[in-house]
Amino acid sequence: MKDKTGGQKILIMDACVLIDFLNSERCVFKLISKYLGTLYVASPVLDEIEEIENEQNMVEIGLEVIEPETEDALAAGDNVGPLSFQDWICLLTAKRDGFTCVTNDKKLIQTCKKEGVDIIRGLSLLAKLHEAGGNHRGACASHRPGDSKIQPQTYFNRNTG
Repeated sequence: MKDKTGGQKILIMDACVLIDFLNSERCVFKLISKYLGTLYVASPVLDEIEEIENEQNMVEIGLEVIEPETEDALAAGDNVGPLSFQDWICLLTAKRDGFTCVTNDKKLIQTCKKEGVDIIRGLSLLAKLHEAGGNHRGACASHRPGDSKIQPQTYFNRNTG
């Protein structure tokens, strides 16, 4: 994945994909950062995540925590409609900074498209990781012996869309 200048993409994750990845192979965050681009999560999104005890946990697994701009926080608080405050923060931060929003949330996808924000679904991100060579044997410490590839289904609950 390249940005318009040919560099690696900068990605911001919403809660739904973040939770899916946290409940499976956490090493995927470092692999995505290495092969595809920097992964950010907005600090208000962390409030939704029970699997993370503190921001240091995010850094240890390869995610960077970003604080929303005051204007974006105020705008997110004023917005009403189909998105949560945290989803608005994710969208507005992506829009302001030119990030790609990583989400499986249909309402967030629709709103990002309407606002001109690039999006990618969680499974598509894993497909891009595979294409970039980030699925080699031993990539994750808990990777099953004998498998030659990291399988996308490893990262998702069967209920994820």
